[in-house]
Parts: sequence; C-alpha cells; structure tokens
Amino acid sequence: MTRTHFSLALVATLAACGDGQPLFDTETPVTTDEASEAVTDAALEDIQSGSDGRSDSLQDLDEILDAGTNAPPLLGELAERGDIVRIEALDGSGGITSSFAFNGDDDTFTVDGLGFDGLNVYQRSANIPQLGSIAVYEADQVVLDSLTEQPIDQIVPYIALFDRSEVLVDEDGAMTLAADGTPRTSFTVVRTGGYQGFGFGGYAYQRAGSFTLQETGQARFTGDYAGVRVYERLIDHEITSGQVIVDIDFDDFNTTEAVKGIIFDREARNADGTVVATSTNPDERLITAGDLQLPNLNFTVRAFGIAIANDGEISGNIGNTRIDDQGNLLDYEDGQYFGIIAGDLTDRNDGGEIVGVIKVESEDNRGDGIIVQETGGFIATR
Repeated sequence: MTRTHFSLALVATLAACGDGQPLFDTETPVTTDEASEAVTDAALEDIQSGSDGRSDSLQDLDEILDAGTNAPPLLGELAERGDIVRIEALDGSGGITSSFAFNGDDDTFTVDGLGFDGLNVYQRSANIPQLGSIAVYEADQVVLDSLTEQPIDQIVPYIALFDRSEVLVDEDGAMTLAADGTPRTSFTVVRTGGYQGFGFGGYAYQRAGSFTLQETGQARFTGDYAGVRVYERLIDHEITSGQVIVDIDFDDFNTTEAVKGIIFDREARNADGTVVATSTNPDERLITAGDLQLPNLNFTVRAFGIAIANDGEISGNIGNTRIDDQGNLLDYEDGQYFGIIAGDLTDRNDGGEIVGVIKVESEDNRGDGIIVQETGGFIATR
C-alpha cells in the first residue's frame, strides 16, 4: 500500500535529512463533483452585500492565528520550498491529534492519537461518501478484543473530511505533472459526535511551495466547503456542505489589502445521509419553526492591521446574525477562519488558490441552551 504518513515531528525530522515527504499521498485523486463547481449568478450577487463591513483593529492576523492554530517548524527542503503547515491548537477537545495519512491504494484515511476510534484506519463513508470535491471517511464502530474477540463498541461516529489540490508541485515548488508531485494545498478535519460534549479531534491545513501576489486589481476564489457540527451536551452530529467565495482587493484599503468572503448554500445531513430540514427563507435569517437555520457565514472585513501576512497566510473573524420570532436581531454563529494563499496569482495559467478552515460556535435555534460547534474546510481556486 502506498501511504504517506503525516506526523509533525516526523516531517520535521525527515526534512532535516533532505527527505521531504508530501503532507498527503498523491496517487489517487479525490473525485470532483463537477456540478458543485458552478457558482450561480445569485450567489455572486449575494456576496456583494453579504460580508460584515465592520473594521476590526482589536485582533490582528497573528493574534488570531496564534489563538487558534500552531505552526510546527519545517526544516530542509520543506522550509526552502516555502511550505506551511497549520494544525489546530489544543483547547481541551480540539487539537488532540495532528497525525493524518491518506492511503491512495485503498482509499482509506489513517488518523492516529484518538481513543476508541477503531484501529485508526477510516473507511469511505457509505451514506455520505463525498461532498463536492471533499471526501468523507468514518472510523470503525466495533473492534474485537485482541484475546477473546469480544466486540468492543467504539465512541463513534468519528468523521474525517479530506481534500487536496488538483495542482501538484515538485521539490522546488514548481507545478508538475509528475505522479510523485506534492498536492499544492490540502486539509483535513476530524471530529466525533460520540461524546456528550464537543468530543476530541483535530484539523490541519497546508501549502506546499511559495506564492506570488498581484500588486493591483482584485481576485475571486471559489470552491466547495464541508464541515462537521458537534454538540456540547448532546451525543449527536451533522455533516454540512456548501460553497465558498473569497475575494481580495489588492488596491485598497490603502494600509492593507482587503479580504472578504462568504460560505453559502449551506446544508446539513444526518449520519444516514438524509438532509436536515433547513429554513429556506430568502433572508436565511428568519426562523422557520422546527427547522435548522444555516445562514451565510461572512468573513469580517478589516480595514486596519495586516490582512495578508508576508508568508501568504490570512485569518480573521467569521459569523452571522439571525432574527428571532419576536423580530430581534441576534448574534448567531461566531468564530474564526484561517487560510493560506498558494500559487502565482499573476499567472493566467495558474491563478493561485486558497486553502482554509473555519471554526464557529452557536446556540442551535431548534432548542434553548444547545451549543453547537462547526468545524470545516475548503480549497478555493480562480
């Protein structure tokens, strides 16, 4: 079996020895649902007014990144190529594991470091195998006692989401068609709904190679989004999907580039794949009794500080509001987005891409005091 093992300590050690391995295996591409790549005209119009125009000078980019993620040092070829790896910071439940591997020969996903998630090898989900370009994997639900063969129930479901760029780069970071190339970007999110609480898991996202920004003009990146919703006091989970748009204005603000974005057309599915009833009000903020609300998630636009770091990283706040049945405007989902720009944004044959993750919390509108956390990821291209 061809398997590229991603362990942060191992990557740093191998890189120091000049044996830089890709974050994930590159032999079997994740199938893309071509229909999911289409972005409707209505969605494009929606982003014009969808983002929150409040300037946020209280939290700069580095503060948000440092609060939510860790960046292990990369040495040797990986550092010289311009690679970046970000993992979820340890916060009591998230950030528990950072060891992931995609197994291309048998289309499985290995996750190490989580208790009672089977024997670490996750299989492609039977009920929800794929959401757009994003593959969905699940841990085994039962493991046999190694001596008596008595069945041991696992604390499941453990869900792994995985996607990687269709662009491969060589050891110098240049685009390549070679089968042993490294995906330019990739991400994974691992969560479980098996605990009475947010449970354990982790996420990682990465860029292989460097990037080139344009100095003027604007750029739009679009792609598929998927996430996992888990609850603070309920043993349950839902898998979400949607579309993402990220826009960058390289001319203004005068002190920094401007970044806005939106996650829209959000939908939730139960473990069996059935779609959760969701409010369909065009406003997407008004309650429909008994239905889940999944309004658009909007990046907060900042006019101060640094919008894009020197290494191409972006981060900021993300959230939305809703209107309750008394007509009150309420803050709803709130959290952060984290991302990395990759590729050459000045080259028409490339255009670049953005890999990112989000993490938001809210009080589920279907009941009082039900706190839910959604963690998801995306790769957006031009």
